Amino acid sequence: MPREQAEVHEKQAMATYDLWVWLMSEVRQAVEPLTPAGRMAAVSEVEAMVRTAAELLMTLNHAQITAFAHKLLERWRALVVPLAWLEQCLAPWRKHLDATTEAAIVLAWQYRHTLSLEVSEGFSATLQTVVRAF
Repeated sequence: MPREQAEVHEKQAMATYDLWVWLMSEVRQAVEPLTPAGRMAAVSEVEAMVRTAAELLMTLNHAQITAFAHKLLERWRALVVPLAWLEQCLAPWRKHLDATTEAAIVLAWQYRHTLSLEVSEGFSATLQTVVRAF
């Protein structure tokens, strides 16, 4: 194989790998119960992310990656079972919360040990039951 052709193949392989790593990190982050913004992950958003990532994986034109993308599309529901359960359990508590209050509750829960706090500490009396539910 001529050197120029080998360099083209090398660049394509590196680009494919970089896109694979990026897309898989996006999928992994999408199935986390909490978003980087401190919100609860929504199953509908996770589904959209997984579908988009799978479609982009298929554009890499690599047989094994395409097969993986098809499996991801077939099995995405299994990935979100815990999120769906959490979303359903917290739905009654979340329906009257604004995004900022929810993020504050989630952050308090995440860092309760680090801050040596009771998770409901610092929240109004009207939010105590909601905070405990989270």
